[in-house]
Amino acid sequence: PHFAFQTQNLSKKNVDFETERSFKFGSMMHKAHAHRIWMQYHCIQHLTSCSHSFNNRPGDPVELNELDSQLKEWALNQPVSSDYVKDWDITVEPYQSYVMIETETMMRPGVFLSEKTWKLMLSGQFFILIGSPGTVNYLRSIGVDVFDDIIDHSYDLAGPWQERCNQAIQEIFRLEKENLSLAWKSTLQRRLANRVNFLSNKWFQPYLDTINQLHL
Repeated sequence: PHFAFQTQNLSKKNVDFETERSFKFGSMMHKAHAHRIWMQYHCIQHLTSCSHSFNNRPGDPVELNELDSQLKEWALNQPVSSDYVKDWDITVEPYQSYVMIETETMMRPGVFLSEKTWKLMLSGQFFILIGSPGTVNYLRSIGVDVFDDIIDHSYDLAGPWQERCNQAIQEIFRLEKENLSLAWKSTLQRRLANRVNFLSNKWFQPYLDTINQLHL
């Protein structure tokens, strides 16, 4: 819960959940991890309504070794977008979108959630969350509304990260054809509930109880 509490303390807590968004998709990639390069090359830069940033600083060397050398070379030649490299800021342009394409830090087994995920609770966006297998399922298990009736999170299952990214890409292209404005309006209370539950520590109380018991 460390990143969750940091997000609570450092991010804006009351953004507008109701106003129509300027973009269908948003994406912020601060380091060029292999799965981020894959998503940027095969999907994000080709979307017709997407505010995105890409930073070509090399990411996880283990996963980069699994990436085609041509893609790594392509990433190195991309311009660095530094405008949106603000870890706790949810007011920058990519957050003015209906769906955030969120690429977590790692794709390896073992769920890891950084501020990237928790900021989604404060921004009120729908999300495609690409991370370790089972990341979305973990959120679902603690009570987060992941909007299964709107988004197919099948990409969250175990498998090679390239295949999982390709599944996510297919879902993104499907969503691009959907009326996201209508979904946005019909889910206001559900999105607000995610924010309330996040700020109340409801999802993190078991961790806090364990820490308190250890301290005693």
